[in-house]
Amino acid sequence: MVYTFPLRNTPVLVSCSSSPAVLPCRLFIKYSPNHNQAAIILSLSTHTHAFDDAQNFDLTYNADNLVPGGTFLGPAPSDLAYDQLSSIARRTTSTTFRILSLTLYTPCPIRCLPSTGCIAPKPGHAAAFRRLRDLASSTEVRVVFDGNWVQEQQYAALYRLVNHPDRLAGIPASHYQGALSREVDWTAFGPVNDDRPEAPPEAPPRYDQVSTKRRRPTWSTTSPPQSPTKRERAVSPTPRVEPPLLPDWGSPTEKGTSTEPDSPIPRRQLLPYTNVPDPDEATKATLEALLPDALDKIMPNVLARAFAVPRPSTSDPLATGSICSLINARIASDVKSYLQPLHTKAIEEACTNTVRQMSAEFITRISAEKLKEVLRSTLDNAFDLRADADYQFFAELDEHKLDMTIAKDEGLEEIRRELDNQREDVLATAAEVVVQSGADLQKQADEAWNSAKRALSLQKAMLVQRRKVSEQEHGRRPAGHGRGQRATSVPL
Repeated sequence: MVYTFPLRNTPVLVSCSSSPAVLPCRLFIKYSPNHNQAAIILSLSTHTHAFDDAQNFDLTYNADNLVPGGTFLGPAPSDLAYDQLSSIARRTTSTTFRILSLTLYTPCPIRCLPSTGCIAPKPGHAAAFRRLRDLASSTEVRVVFDGNWVQEQQYAALYRLVNHPDRLAGIPASHYQGALSREVDWTAFGPVNDDRPEAPPEAPPRYDQVSTKRRRPTWSTTSPPQSPTKRERAVSPTPRVEPPLLPDWGSPTEKGTSTEPDSPIPRRQLLPYTNVPDPDEATKATLEALLPDALDKIMPNVLARAFAVPRPSTSDPLATGSICSLINARIASDVKSYLQPLHTKAIEEACTNTVRQMSAEFITRISAEKLKEVLRSTLDNAFDLRADADYQFFAELDEHKLDMTIAKDEGLEEIRRELDNQREDVLATAAEVVVQSGADLQKQADEAWNSAKRALSLQKAMLVQRRKVSEQEHGRRPAGHGRGQRATSVPL
């Protein structure tokens, strides 16, 4: 059986409704126009238990498992990262990313290597295994790919698969899978222990193996604690309480350790991943919000503090109440009264000019960035609209071609049926003519036979009569009469 591949070994990004995380895969679309069969295959690899290398898993979405109306093709969403999109792009320029949304009746079958028991994740790869299990059990799948991978002559097959999956059948797995694989469903995947981190930290060493650390539980006793030895003072800067006999309670950590012997060691909880803002952007926004108020509070007093005359300490008995202290106070008040308006005006002008310049530069930079972003978004939207228009045009053209092909096939079938009917009528008429002609010929033959039979009977009777007459004449003649005469022939 010959299959065509609208997409073969194409890098894609896959996500499902139960897990928004994006999973890189390889996409295969197989189509048989002669048998009206099609299937979408997602191939990916992950590490599983009891295998050293990553194992391949093929998720098969047959055409008869797709819900009509729930499967469609459209432009890709804009929330994907640039690095993710560049990993599946065919070219760095003029990319047209598409999203293929699939809605299934039932979860898809999976082809994998034969093994016994359930499929379990390998330590350190639980997250990838969990995403694979969620994808296999989901009935809503979204596939993002670059539209440049699809050739122009393959758009018709892709359009028919997406828009009319109810007219197609699935491809049996035996047609494209070997005997060294088995088919399972998503229930073959074992559970994933979410409480266990993927890369658990190494356990701290036991205190009895480290010479510089000892147990420090809170020990209550009526007897006074023993004084540390010289060796302990040299090892540790603080005195330690050394109880006479301590049970082996394990190796508690230095901080937050429970003193009860049966309390388990608390594990560090893994916080779920959240979208953390960029530190530079957060710092910039914070400074822009707090800097104006801080400058308004600080700048008016900077020059005043710089030119302020230091006052003598009141604790000095020589300066208290002396003429020098009075002169210094008078000079300080005069300088302050003279410089205060100048400082305030200069600071206001300097701050105004600085804020103006910073605002102009900030607004110019932000405007340029926003303008570039708007221009880039406009160009992307224009390319998407152009790509959508081209896709709609080719889709409608393929639909018209398909309608014309269907009309041609129906017309040829109608002509063929009419010719068959005419041939049957001609054959029936010919059979009737042959039967009637045979009957007429038989009747004429019977009449000819009867006429010949009557004529023969009449000739026979005449011959018998003539023979009798001849015998009578021969009896009347003398004995020598007739010798030497020629014999006369008697007509029959």
